[in-house]
Amino acid sequence: MARGMKNKEASKEKAPKEKSKGDKSKKDKKGKNKGESQLEEKRKQPVARKATNLSMNVCGHPNAIEMFKQKASLMSENELDVAVDEYQVNFNVNPGNDSDGTLYSGDADFYLCVYDVRDPKTVQFLQKNILPNVRALNKVMAVAGLGLEYRSRGGQDGVSIDTAGLLTRQFRCKGTELIYCDGKQLAAGAFSLYAAANPTMFTKPTEKAEEVKEDDGKKTKKEKKGKAKKEKPKKEKKK
Repeated sequence: MARGMKNKEASKEKAPKEKSKGDKSKKDKKGKNKGESQLEEKRKQPVARKATNLSMNVCGHPNAIEMFKQKASLMSENELDVAVDEYQVNFNVNPGNDSDGTLYSGDADFYLCVYDVRDPKTVQFLQKNILPNVRALNKVMAVAGLGLEYRSRGGQDGVSIDTAGLLTRQFRCKGTELIYCDGKQLAAGAFSLYAAANPTMFTKPTEKAEEVKEDDGKKTKKEKKGKAKKEKPKKEKKK
């Protein structure tokens, strides 16, 4: 009888614990649902972005410049817009040279030197008449091959796929081939080249501040160690 009574008492003690587990799981579910709903609300809210206006001079063979300008004018008048993280970047697009390859006077934030992946003469013109002069300006610059999507069609009349790499090594700049058929992708590609050529432009101030603090902290620790060594009393010589 005593054993039976003990078992009953033990089962009564366990029952409340099981209930408490159930209560915890309900609370956890409610917390998760609240967190998910808050995330959904944040996603629905419009993202506040900092507007950044940049001037872009497009340089190269007249045909390649015209290709780029046509796509820019379809998005808006002589502009390429792209939203990246907390930035809304607007490129004001202008031709950078005349039909002979002479660079126009004036300054720009970004010099984009372009060629048509289907037309070898645009590469020759760029390499001979444009890139040496743009390089001499010592400005933010990059090379872009227009029409990456044409590579998938298997055409053999175009330029080598290594062209962008060869030009970037020769003139010490960034470069790649960009998708041309879609204006948004072209704008995103142009921005990625600008950001690669000028990485400090879009570095967050907090990141720079943290790096400085870390460096200062290391220096102060070293300085403290040096002071501690100097402050150690000299051992007295035994007489």
